[in-house]
Amino acid sequence: MDLAEGKDLYVSTTTIPGAVGMTSPGTLGVAPYIADDGAMYVPAEAFEWLVGYDVTEDDTTVTIAAEK
Repeated sequence: MDLAEGKDLYVSTTTIPGAVGMTSPGTLGVAPYIADDGAMYVPAEAFEWLVGYDVTEDDTTVTIAAEK
């Protein structure tokens, strides 16, 4: 993933050896930010859109799974 703090612009490129490809740049309505502890936070939907993970949400929990 290509992320920049404060920019609502997300791009992902493949890491599969020998493969070529990337997503088109897109927005998710919220820019990534870096917290005081140094961790970068992004919308959960970034993992679904950029790497194909299954993202589900309910009232109190967000679950991100590599397999659907």
